[in-house]
Amino acid sequence: MQPLLKQGERIRVKKAENIEAGDVVVFAYENGLLVHRALYIRKENSCCKGDNSFQIERVQCFDVIGRVTEVMSEQGEVMLPRHERRY
Repeated sequence: MQPLLKQGERIRVKKAENIEAGDVVVFAYENGLLVHRALYIRKENSCCKGDNSFQIERVQCFDVIGRVTEVMSEQGEVMLPRHERRY
């Protein structure tokens, strides 16, 4: 998710009922978790992509854990994620 997230930074995630295009979301993927930006949302699934990635992931809505609400730098500085719509 660079440039928004950099190695060593931590995120705070809030369970979200309504995900919108542009939100940075965490979802279950294979045997772990992924953080990507939602491109578009449908009733049963959505498509997400890392800001610096070419691969688009199709995600089932029940796999979405929540929306990233804060990004914390290694120094403890809190930054809010920006909604950059670059698609």
